[in-house]
Amino acid sequence: MTVRTQATVGTSSVSSSGFMRFWFGQTLSQFGTRIGALGMPVIAVDVLHASNTQVGILGAVSGCVQPVV
Repeated sequence: MTVRTQATVGTSSVSSSGFMRFWFGQTLSQFGTRIGALGMPVIAVDVLHASNTQVGILGAVSGCVQPVV
């Protein structure tokens, strides 16, 4: 039985469709994480008129959730 394989010479992983989808997904994920980390305290203070203690508790709880997930 003869098996023929096609070698892809000269293509890099950057031009790969799978890599680009992965990179784009990771970029969106990191962007959402950063917006959420900054946005939650800002929303708590501006919209909900949270105190310093409440914002601190919000930060502590959001930090504790990361290792659990």
